[in-house]
Amino acid sequence: MRSIYDILDHVEKRPAMVLGNDYGVIALNHFITGFITGGGHFYDKKLNFPDFSLFTDWLGGMLKFKHEKSSMNWSWLLLDKYKDDKKALERFFFYLKQFKTFENEVVIVPLSNINIQYAIDNKEDHLWCKVGNVSKSYYSNLKKVDKIILFKLRPSRTLFSLLVDNNDKVIDSRNTDMTDRILRNQIEKQFGINLSKYKSINLVDSKTVLRKHRII
Repeated sequence: MRSIYDILDHVEKRPAMVLGNDYGVIALNHFITGFITGGGHFYDKKLNFPDFSLFTDWLGGMLKFKHEKSSMNWSWLLLDKYKDDKKALERFFFYLKQFKTFENEVVIVPLSNINIQYAIDNKEDHLWCKVGNVSKSYYSNLKKVDKIILFKLRPSRTLFSLLVDNNDKVIDSRNTDMTDRILRNQIEKQFGINLSKYKSINLVDSKTVLRKHRII
């Protein structure tokens, strides 16, 4: 199966051939949905490009949308911004090039010494909580949290986070495309830590971390 990026390169060169004469960002969205339904994948470990499933959240940070629009997918974000189907398609490829040539910033926050667990409650909401606040009769699937990985794919302002266990496996992820302060405040409040004391790791190590967790 060809990479989503190979497919999109072909669409950019011959949009009418692939999407039809009335091509635009809506047609592209339908095309990509069909690609995934047919067994295609957004992540290709042979490439150094980000997982395409992150594109919507990344784009929200680029377009600086208000948080209430963050539930839209990338095609509707572009239509809302540019008001024209074909213009939105042109801007999609403009932003896609920036997405593929990102500058990563990674901060690793160790949590092994403060005993944090991840829980799923009976309503299937995902929670991060300290062990002392967890009721085993109400919560299930308790997992020990070893660290949080915070990262950005610049120039977008979107902040992504990965919750990682002591086997270095991701057990949850969150992001915010409104402002990274929202997510940072949430983490600091829930875990009782000060994120400002943790600095970004070097670019070589950060790419290694993101690749290990299938971000790039």
